[in-house]
Amino acid sequence: MTGASDVDPSLVITATVAGSVYHYSLLWSVLLCVPFLLAVFAVSARIGVETRQGLVDLLRTNYGQTAAILCALVVVAINMAMIVADLMAVTDAFSIIMDLPAATYCGNRIFPCGMS
Repeated sequence: MTGASDVDPSLVITATVAGSVYHYSLLWSVLLCVPFLLAVFAVSARIGVETRQGLVDLLRTNYGQTAAILCALVVVAINMAMIVADLMAVTDAFSIIMDLPAATYCGNRIFPCGMS
């Protein structure tokens, strides 16, 4: 279910923890964030439909190769950070459920899991 709606494990864990700590007191933020989210999606969709180009192509056309490469690198770095966050969230969740240390699920000594 979460995979189909593009909800990653780190979001599920974050929402669970925030919900258990703050209950309904942060519900007002949904009313604030949803209009901005819809506006960004609408503008992005219009730009894509009108130009028939992606973000990197538009950046390369309007701002040059360097800006396009920098933007692509930032996107890759953010995606890599999200992968690490997902792995850490799943590791922490397993450690809580199974009542074992988080290091049990991660054998990497360079970047130890479960540091939260």
